[in-house]
Amino acid sequence: IKPSSKKWIFEGRRVVTYADLNPQHTLFGGKMVQWMDEAAAIYGICQMKNKYIVTLRITELLFKHPVHLHDVLEFRCRSIRRGRTSLTIEVKVTTILSKKNQTVCTAEFQFVAVTQQGKSLPW
Repeated sequence: IKPSSKKWIFEGRRVVTYADLNPQHTLFGGKMVQWMDEAAAIYGICQMKNKYIVTLRITELLFKHPVHLHDVLEFRCRSIRRGRTSLTIEVKVTTILSKKNQTVCTAEFQFVAVTQQGKSLPW
């Protein structure tokens, strides 16, 4: 296993719309997971130089603050573990363009490089 990277890489932004809200009028947790998985996958594809990667594991998602309508979220990623066929990525989501720019959610996503047939592949 290779050492982790301390450098955060910007992977995108999203604005929260009415369609993203739950009955409490905050961001639906499943939508946050989808967006984080997408950001991590894009980062992983670029790092592993393989468009065929699959999500193996997602660690505990920690929601630190609620996300509201029209909040703009920024997704940053960094490598934390590099295996022979896998890459574990930490994703941090922060609010931007608000009075309190704060981290709202974090998690780790582990991806495995695979062939087109789905067999694990060293990267």
